[in-house]
Amino acid sequence: MTYTCTPFIAIGNKKDKADDPLIKQFNMLPNTLLLSATTNESIDELKGTILHKIHLDELKKGDVIVTNIRHYENLLRAKTALMDVQGSIDSGITNDFLAMELKHACPAVPYSRALSKITGEEITAEELLENIFSKFCIGK
Repeated sequence: MTYTCTPFIAIGNKKDKADDPLIKQFNMLPNTLLLSATTNESIDELKGTILHKIHLDELKKGDVIVTNIRHYENLLRAKTALMDVQGSIDSGITNDFLAMELKHACPAVPYSRALSKITGEEITAEELLENIFSKFCIGK
């Protein structure tokens, strides 16, 4: 059996009231931080520690964060559907079959309503295909 541990930080307050030996002892414990909510001492350190624990300190400008689990799951479904379409393109299928694959990837099809569930807007297969074929010269 495999166990996983959620990242945690044990936080002690009232650092401004504690004596030095207690502070030293507390600081020797793993995943701990002693702060003072009254004086705001170590608040910035707490923020940095939280960002590091959840890997947000690795983000760069322009990165996207999905904070809603439902949106995340629907984005994964949309990715799978679009990867299926990409596989079909790579295999060199005809335009008719490609159009059929695109319909399956379209959010209007129950299999993959992923993007519609996120945006709240229904997109029909016909709208998607019209948009694609009007902008790309496929098979000519």
